[in-house]
Amino acid sequence: MLTIKLWWQSLHKAVKFGLLAVVVACLGGITTYYVAHDKVEHHDQAPTIIQGTVISLKPLKEEYYAELHNMFSNAVRKGLDFPAVIDFAYTINYLRELDHRAQTTKGIHYIIFDNNDQKPIGSIEVREYDPEDYGQMGVWINEKYWGGGRTVEAIKLIAKAYFNLYPDETNFIAFARPWNQRSYKAMLKAGFVDEGFKYVDATPLWYQLRMHKKNS
Repeated sequence: MLTIKLWWQSLHKAVKFGLLAVVVACLGGITTYYVAHDKVEHHDQAPTIIQGTVISLKPLKEEYYAELHNMFSNAVRKGLDFPAVIDFAYTINYLRELDHRAQTTKGIHYIIFDNNDQKPIGSIEVREYDPEDYGQMGVWINEKYWGGGRTVEAIKLIAKAYFNLYPDETNFIAFARPWNQRSYKAMLKAGFVDEGFKYVDATPLWYQLRMHKKNS
């Protein structure tokens, strides 16, 4: 599970401007900049399913809400900076806003499915670049499905889909906290390049990593 600090920081910004009636935490990116966009035409060209070896990526559907809510374990909530206790409405708002952002900006969002049991086990997105964004990629997977290359494959699949969908984009960034070595190593294995620490008030708070578009 990768933790992207933007989700928490941008959420406060969204609430400040009155764009959300319900706190959806860890969400981020719902700023006046994003809301002002019309639906991005390229999003309609995104694959309806991206098949991988151990996981598959599928668009969000209401029928996934209940199972995904059950995937928000203590470990997942902690990594996403969620409250200790969340209800079903919280989960629905969170997932809907992730999907809304992808459909109204130059972004992309999918639900991660395990190919073995066919259950939805997490989600992954690449957001449109924003200079106030603390990262563009966010991904989480329930800890019962950690290992086996699921996170690495999800990153590789969405990166390929993102660059195909938006051919003018050549890279995107992600952050990982220093204590989260699992996330950091997964990003490196998936193809991210470490660009050093992101400092806030002279304190190194996150690794900054960049995924470059592969020429082929």
